[in-house]
Amino acid sequence: MGAERLRLARMSDTLRPRRRLWLWIALVAGVGLTSVALMRRPLLAAALTSVLQRAGAAEVQLDVTQASPWSVEVQDVGFNFQQQRVDVRSIKVSRAHWWQRSLGSVQVAGARLPVALDGSAPPPWALFDGEGGGGGGTAASASASAGQPIPAEAISFDGVFVLQFPDAPTEELHVEFGATLGENFKWSGTLSAKAPGLAAEVTGSYDFPQGAVQATVTQS
Repeated sequence: MGAERLRLARMSDTLRPRRRLWLWIALVAGVGLTSVALMRRPLLAAALTSVLQRAGAAEVQLDVTQASPWSVEVQDVGFNFQQQRVDVRSIKVSRAHWWQRSLGSVQVAGARLPVALDGSAPPPWALFDGEGGGGGGTAASASASAGQPIPAEAISFDGVFVLQFPDAPTEELHVEFGATLGENFKWSGTLSAKAPGLAAEVTGSYDFPQGAVQATVTQS
């Protein structure tokens, strides 16, 4: 019994430094991962701000609340574009696999977008076609102009278009839109629009390779 206890004590003394080593490795790894997670948000915020500014936006404000290879969420997005204010409550991108080229699901909620129907100012989406005044353009606009498929599997939008008429009061058009990608790059979805005296709902599909659009008004 005495020899057995002595052998166990020696084994314990031998393993104790290894336990300490693994504890230190785990501690350092935990601190490193935490630091990377904390740094990712400000770095992503700075990158998004830079992209918007290059495209022509000014006074950019946004808050990156989540950032990982699988999910990114940005809240309280706001900026001035051609002397008009654009606000979005949240933008969320989520995907099943970090290595996939697709953005996965893209959700835009609480958007408020000015649209000058008299042509006095470009619409907010001009930010992404390189004509917004910044001259930067984006990879998405280059892909679209080259006829590449939209790099997403599902898109949803919920927001208000502030319609600015010449010599008339502005009106708000509330739009909800959702679409999913099917086989052979065919999109299908629904769109509903509401404004004073107007309520419409449209279901349709878009065959990207063929450029064919089918739409049916289900409510008006």
